[in-house]
Amino acid sequence: MKNELLVKKELREMRKGGRIVYKALVKFLWTEIKNDFTLYMKPSDRIRLNIFLVWSDRHKVPLSYVIQTLMRFWRSRPFMRRKRKGLLGVTVASLTSQKTEIILAQQIEKDFPGQEHIAQWRQRERLRLLGLDAPRGRAKSLIDVNAPDESCIMFSNRVERRRTKLDNAAGSESRKRRRWRGNPWM
Repeated sequence: MKNELLVKKELREMRKGGRIVYKALVKFLWTEIKNDFTLYMKPSDRIRLNIFLVWSDRHKVPLSYVIQTLMRFWRSRPFMRRKRKGLLGVTVASLTSQKTEIILAQQIEKDFPGQEHIAQWRQRERLRLLGLDAPRGRAKSLIDVNAPDESCIMFSNRVERRRTKLDNAAGSESRKRRRWRGNPWM
């Protein structure tokens, strides 16, 4: 009974990850095709796309970069043009193969010399962990017409608070001592 519940929970989580990758894939295809389309995929293929999330986490690059890089590589192959493989132009098995991960790693080395992608990942993760990655509250105009001096002072105070929060977090020894996988402060 317990095992069945665990299996159902795990399948639910896998489907959730598959939906995230599927949406990112549709977004990429929308920028390429710019027409109305429907991307049909078997449930097993959607679950198989979770490997993109794993690669994104393993190589410290955004999911959109993984999809964009791999789709452009596989679509440019001359032998892929002969057979029509649906809207993707390549099978999901080819997209998620071990050879594809090697291709992705080589492309990352080429696009990000000197491990730049890890520095970008650290910055993104630090902002996310501090809660500074997304705007909060309602959108405010930069300068209020009625009191421009006051609005400039308020804006500079907000920027200063954000900067001090980032500086304090970056210099915190307790954050550096905590050991967990993917600690951006180490």
